[in-house]
Amino acid sequence: WQTQTEVIKPIVLDQWQTISFDFENDNWVNLNFTGTDPDPVDRTDLDKVVIQVNSENNNDAVTAYIDDFYYGLAQFQELPPFVKDGFEGRGTITNWTGDSAGADIAFTNPFVDTDNNSPTVLEYTDTGGQFANVNFTATDKFNIADKGTFSIKIYVPSSSISGTQTNQVSLKLQN
Repeated sequence: WQTQTEVIKPIVLDQWQTISFDFENDNWVNLNFTGTDPDPVDRTDLDKVVIQVNSENNNDAVTAYIDDFYYGLAQFQELPPFVKDGFEGRGTITNWTGDSAGADIAFTNPFVDTDNNSPTVLEYTDTGGQFANVNFTATDKFNIADKGTFSIKIYVPSSSISGTQTNQVSLKLQN
């Protein structure tokens, strides 16, 4: 990748929660080697999504369960690209990859409850990778001006965390 923009959100341990990453309105951070710092709304060159639990540059372990990834408000995808995955085999994302982290996209949901009764989820396992994440590349570029919100459900068991990193999840868009 050449550049990225990122939204970081706090997470609560031991419960399912839906987290939205709004690149139009949330605080964001850019990492650009081009000498510019464009607003994400002005970007049309981003096609890779990276999800990272408890930040990078550490060697702590964490396991997280991710479900219901959506690009767009709620569950509507009125404008392309149509990017979603509920990990039930009907999603549009076919290339989830773990980068120094495990990415099991058909893991039996170990925490079924009223907040998430889905039978399968993505299991994210970071055993201490410095830049561990799960990611995918979309077939089309994201147009943040037209549709700037991404959302996920996430569950992080407190028993899975080692170290003292801040409990947070980052969603990064890269090119």
